[in-house]
Amino acid sequence: MGIVTGEELPVGADAVVPVEDAKSAGGKVVFLKEVQKGEFCFPIGVDVKKGTVVVHARAAIRAQDIGILALLGIRKLRVFARPRVAIIATGNELVDSFDVSDPRKVRESHSPIFENLIRELGGVTSSREIVRDDLDLMSDAVERALGSSDIVLTLGGTSLGEADLVEQTLRRISKKSRIIHGIKMDRGRVAGVAAVRGKPVVMLPGPVQGAMNAFLLLALPLILRMTSGPNSGAFITARLAAGWKARKKFQYFTKVLYVRLERKGDGLIARPIVGDTESISVLTHSNGFVVVPERVRELQAGEEVSVRLLPGFSYVGGQFLAG
Repeated sequence: MGIVTGEELPVGADAVVPVEDAKSAGGKVVFLKEVQKGEFCFPIGVDVKKGTVVVHARAAIRAQDIGILALLGIRKLRVFARPRVAIIATGNELVDSFDVSDPRKVRESHSPIFENLIRELGGVTSSREIVRDDLDLMSDAVERALGSSDIVLTLGGTSLGEADLVEQTLRRISKKSRIIHGIKMDRGRVAGVAAVRGKPVVMLPGPVQGAMNAFLLLALPLILRMTSGPNSGAFITARLAAGWKARKKFQYFTKVLYVRLERKGDGLIARPIVGDTESISVLTHSNGFVVVPERVRELQAGEEVSVRLLPGFSYVGGQFLAG
């Protein structure tokens, strides 16, 4: 009996002969070579045995996983919803416009960085707004964000004394807010993290490097925990192209060193990129970062380091952004 590739065997059959190994003549089929039992058959259970785990919990669903699920007739899975992240930037000087005619105003350029990183990481930005340095306005904005998101990121307004608008806001919203403010991190030591009504709030400093550092060390693990697991993220080994020293005042802090990965021969070198805390070009010239522990104050040229790669920062659309 003739069948097509992949079709179920007729009852009683136990072998298949490829059409190129047979010919039809006079109403008969002649085999051109000897046929063994089970030849060109794919028995049930050979590929996927009963009880086999085909998709592990907390794993990202890949294209090939969709194929095996369809083959097995599995139409639905329980999955994590994309984490919803609200971003609130605070500052009287900030405007969300490309037409800045008032010299006292500054275009708010940091939130779009985090909005795009969140998307690349598998999350969604539930809201993004700019709020003036006003406790009532800030309280209203945080209330809205808590109601519409899983994580709240504040940008700016985290400092000492009266300038510490965010912490004042969080304590005003809930006396049960649990706040950790002031991190041994260079740069970004005025960053913080809080739990308000059961939801995490990450306080990012205003300067761009401090904000990015706080995002990487505080917000990134939270987002990954809500997507594909706490161990997500790629690392690559490279050798430092030049030596690096921690800033003297913050030697015993956890440091974030941005690097530019470049191909050299069959390997990669990591070129340290340093600059002032307000320098966004430090980030634009980088495509990876190294988390330097508190106990390490200096790295030598040629030293092997583990460089963290981040979607949207190190690669876009699967393309690794190496020099």
